[in-house]
Amino acid sequence: MEHAAIAAQRMLRALDWDVRDVRGGREFDVSSDPVERVHLVSWPSAKGLEPGDLDADLGPLLTYVHMLARALLAERVHPLFSTPAFSSDSEHRLVPGVLPVARASADWFAEHLVFAQLPGIKGEAVRTEMQMAASLAAAGVKGDNLRQAMVAAQAEGYLGMNPQGYRPELARVFLSVPPGSPSVFTLQALGDLLASLTAGSRLRIEGETWRVSPP
Repeated sequence: MEHAAIAAQRMLRALDWDVRDVRGGREFDVSSDPVERVHLVSWPSAKGLEPGDLDADLGPLLTYVHMLARALLAERVHPLFSTPAFSSDSEHRLVPGVLPVARASADWFAEHLVFAQLPGIKGEAVRTEMQMAASLAAAGVKGDNLRQAMVAAQAEGYLGMNPQGYRPELARVFLSVPPGSPSVFTLQALGDLLASLTAGSRLRIEGETWRVSPP
């Protein structure tokens, strides 16, 4: 039987750097410092949710495993798999438009590690998210195009589903980059393709930062 708490413990043991669970804002996040060799995992300030609580409900625990997956990729591959950072010579007016792209690109690879640890639980979460997106669309509520496209790509790639109507051109971009092959090259390739389609910008990795520029 799959247990998200056990998966979190496995992820924590796999990390070489310190992990500090802190109370954050409205959502989970992670930032990794390769100099100090520490990961800060921010837990949302929700009632009854304590940072680092492995007895939390499944939803928060699954997100925590995802944060730890991003931290692991930041250690082993590149810091940009954790928190996006942008170079000083970026076109800063373009950063807000590509920030979701930078996050989604890292998420694509981190989610693969979550599927590897919890295929049944994560698969059910994808099915539920697809159902929720369909219900919102039927009610005329516009969702997060990048998130919906990534989940649609997961539904096809991991579950053999054939979801319709979720920005198929974006889903195809996700599927064109193997999530099990995280590298600077694949992260940049995915980020640049998504930035071109969604924000009309270019993304390149320079050192430990993204550089965003006009097309």
